[in-house]
Formats: sequence, structure tokens, C-alpha cells
Amino acid sequence: MVIISDKGDRLSTNYLNFNDAEKKVYTYAPVTIENKKMKIKGTGLTLYIKTGELNLSSLVKAKIN
Repeated sequence: MVIISDKGDRLSTNYLNFNDAEKKVYTYAPVTIENKKMKIKGTGLTLYIKTGELNLSSLVKAKIN
């Protein structure tokens, strides 16, 4: 599954879940987030839609160009 934001940020993962009560998108799968300036990999992601807060749970590695 690949999601591309309106700014060109790309999020890749095997699956995403949605919790309507908490307005959050989450997965326990490996995740890659990348754009022209950076590439971040990790396992597990939580994105709170109302605040825009994004957390990667573990095994996080980042490469900044």
C-alpha cells in the first residue's frame, strides 16, 4: 500500500487500520516514509488525524539528504 500526500511525501506499508473514535490511522507493519529530503524506516506507525502527530514505534532509521 502506498499513500502520497499533496506535498509529495510517500508512505509505504503492507496495511493500515483506522480507528474512527480516536481519529487515528495505525499499523504494526514495517513503514517507509520518504520525500526529496529524507527517507525514514520503522516498524509500527500511529497517525492522529486531528493533530497531525505521527509516531513510529520501533527500529527507526532515518537518512537526511
